[in-house]
Amino acid sequence: MLESRVEKKNFMTAALLLLGAILILTVYPLRIYKENHVFETGTTVTESSGLIYDIRDTGATFIADYAHLDTLSIYIAELPWEGELYCNVYDLTDPVMPKNMTMEVAMVTEDMVPGFVTFTMDLDLTPGAEYTYIVTGGNTYGAIARAGFVSDAENEGDNLPILVHSIYHDSALEGKNLISRYTYRMPIRKNPSFVLMGIYAALTLALVFLLRRIAGRGKILQGTWSLREGLRITLTPVIILSAAALLYLIVIRQLFDRRIPDITAFSVGTILTAAILLFALFRKPLQQEKEMDGKLLLVVLPEWIKENASHFLFSAFFAYAFHCTFEYMNGTSNIAHYIAEEKMLVFLALACICTLQRKDLLNPFTLLWTILSAGGGIIYYQLHKLSPEMKEFEENNLLLRLLIYLAIAAGVLLIGVGRRWIRRFRENDAPRLSKWFVAVLLLFFAVIAIFRYTRWWPVILVITFLLWADCYLSYEERRRTMLDIGRGVLFEFMYMTGFSLLFRVYLSYRFIRFPMGFHTVTVTAVYLTVVIGVAASFLIRKYWLLKREGYGYKTILAAAWKEIVFFGIAVSYLMMTMSRTGILAAFAILFMLLAAVALDRKEGRGMIARCGQVIGMMAVGFFLLLPSVFAMQRMLPALVSNPKVYELEEPDMMVEILRGDRYDSRFYICLERFRQVFGEKLFGAVEADSDDLDNFDKIMARRDAWNKENGMEVVEIYEISRIMNRLDQGEPIEIIQEEQRKKKEQRESWGFDMEFISQLETQGVVDYAAGVNVITEEPKEDYSNGRLDIFKMYLSSIGLKGHEKMGYPIDDEHFIVHAHNIYLQSAYDHGIFGGILLLLMLFVAFLRSVMYYYRKKNDPETLSFLPMAMTVGFAVTGLVEWVFHLCHPMTLLLFMCIIPLAEKEQDG
Repeated sequence: MLESRVEKKNFMTAALLLLGAILILTVYPLRIYKENHVFETGTTVTESSGLIYDIRDTGATFIADYAHLDTLSIYIAELPWEGELYCNVYDLTDPVMPKNMTMEVAMVTEDMVPGFVTFTMDLDLTPGAEYTYIVTGGNTYGAIARAGFVSDAENEGDNLPILVHSIYHDSALEGKNLISRYTYRMPIRKNPSFVLMGIYAALTLALVFLLRRIAGRGKILQGTWSLREGLRITLTPVIILSAAALLYLIVIRQLFDRRIPDITAFSVGTILTAAILLFALFRKPLQQEKEMDGKLLLVVLPEWIKENASHFLFSAFFAYAFHCTFEYMNGTSNIAHYIAEEKMLVFLALACICTLQRKDLLNPFTLLWTILSAGGGIIYYQLHKLSPEMKEFEENNLLLRLLIYLAIAAGVLLIGVGRRWIRRFRENDAPRLSKWFVAVLLLFFAVIAIFRYTRWWPVILVITFLLWADCYLSYEERRRTMLDIGRGVLFEFMYMTGFSLLFRVYLSYRFIRFPMGFHTVTVTAVYLTVVIGVAASFLIRKYWLLKREGYGYKTILAAAWKEIVFFGIAVSYLMMTMSRTGILAAFAILFMLLAAVALDRKEGRGMIARCGQVIGMMAVGFFLLLPSVFAMQRMLPALVSNPKVYELEEPDMMVEILRGDRYDSRFYICLERFRQVFGEKLFGAVEADSDDLDNFDKIMARRDAWNKENGMEVVEIYEISRIMNRLDQGEPIEIIQEEQRKKKEQRESWGFDMEFISQLETQGVVDYAAGVNVITEEPKEDYSNGRLDIFKMYLSSIGLKGHEKMGYPIDDEHFIVHAHNIYLQSAYDHGIFGGILLLLMLFVAFLRSVMYYYRKKNDPETLSFLPMAMTVGFAVTGLVEWVFHLCHPMTLLLFMCIIPLAEKEQDG
């Protein structure tokens, strides 16, 4: 395709028109151009507030003027103590339980006071709705300050915010307002938008006209380019200039970090990223890639679409179904789970419809069913949809629509499959099946469906994958199915990687084990294990295909660059999760890959050379892509400065504090912190925490000076604010000094930190009440994370019939959610035969997958290693995690891949 020829002037014209279209789209609908709308209460201080610190606050209740609050500034009149101010914003839609929308932090120093202190909000509000913000000094590095107030009589101007009342110490104030400034950032208005779009359109047309005139008069743009040559000419300067700009920010501006190791790491990652992109543009294509040389794109493209459209549609639909499993895993409510499940089933049905031939899809029966079911669905929806005043009406109505879509798609699919089976039986073309594998699979399906108790997902799983088996076995082009499934995972991973690089910040403390698009790193590690299995399958496919053609190793290495990059990115993200489970499962998959390569009898000698070549390809991907992925993941989300936060992350992780923060914030990942945690998590190499809190040095020095001046021992800032409150109330300083002296003596008598004792008490290591005051050894790390104890609990309760609830009850109120082991959990849920049959099914599937690999490894339209990779990954990960559920990404991919193994025809 890239070798198709296009006239130079037409290529440049298309490039200019595309650029102009992109510029117009940035105005609308992307609306990236913004303007500020500022509202403020005034700047004349008529009165100062009382002290603001950890137990005294100020703020205001206001009505939103616009939809997006960019920043909120308050006027600080006095600053007795430098430090951090915290600002919480609450949504008052439900006045009984206001929702905490965000907590923002601003550092306040003496040189900023008196004056405005700005909090970066970046909040989406509802115009006309009430909100409250509360400013406090925090309890660790908090400031002590006084805010400025202005009386109502002094408020004047056209840009006054709509205030309900101001607040001090949780009490509403009348007649005076906290001096504040509200900055709303909104897309530019209609008239300027139309003007800007017109300018872009006129500029584009003018450049196109000028280009065509030049092409008509000179010889510069005469002749043709291949698409590859055109892309090289247009994209090379973009790549080089982008890399140069990023290096300028890294090295000269030191925008992201000031430490030499981090600057070096980010620079190396940027250079490697640019080098990989340039290599992709300028590599020499193989002869097979030049087959369409000399053909016009308009001639090639329709033929290519005709042959591949159904397969790419299958991959696209499966990619979205695969993505819906992540929505399920991220869901925090039953209705969120139901929606994700129904979306997944709808798109699986659409993917299966892509296996139908045109005559099975376009016929009177299908047309009649579509019309009747769509009409009935519209009537049913109108009769049963919820009204807006009812709770969760939008979610319930969406679920209702998805059920209707699923019914329509399932009907179309069943009609098409039925017609196809009738035709196959008439032609005596029924598939030959492996009796042993089918028997074990059906027996396992029967057990989990019969002993399901209150669980419906096993029944849906059985129906879904029996229908998939029906579709696959009657599909004329089923040899390409594994490739289509693997391509679907690739499509989804491309989306997940782009989403992470733009919107998921990589932090030093909360997200040090990077979770990508999930709110738990465990699910991320399992997902990446799946992706690595697919990437390894693509890599070994390319290796065998090129080796069969007689190419040398260097040629194979260069030609497999896409597969190597895919593999390298997936492994790099897995390393960033620091998950022992995920890394173990990935090693198991890669070990099986190397074993399969080494033990291939048809290839004869050269076992060590073949393994070395495959290992070399994997090593190139890992060592080239890890610096690139690490650097881009650290820098790009910081530049975008719009982190996406999931519901479970919001209360604890407070990612919003990074919005608008400086790009070298201590909260972002640094090389030293990554190395320390990686070594500790994977190898148990415990080191002291890195001291990268450099922006607190001034505060700590002032704290020590205050302690010395007042005759105190070392006092934390949160204690100081309380001490000042006691002093304001007239308590003698001598009493406070005596308390600090006693605290010091107590610490010295024990010989270690009292807070550390409290932590050890909760771990059951030391009993403070019993008078134990000597710690002989620190608690040893349990590498099973308590799983061995959980295994024993579940194992002791396994019976023949299973249990109604998957959680193991500890007492009347507490229970363990799951066994962290699919075999124990299946035996606990569905009875002992459920666990045995799951193990037996995986064993038989593994044997079948090995046979499948050796029969299909040289087939260019089959991803032969994928069933083996998924079977091994599922079996190994399942030893320590619960990965067996209809809506788990690993379960979905496993059954999509092993169902085709039931066909005996593959064994030859």
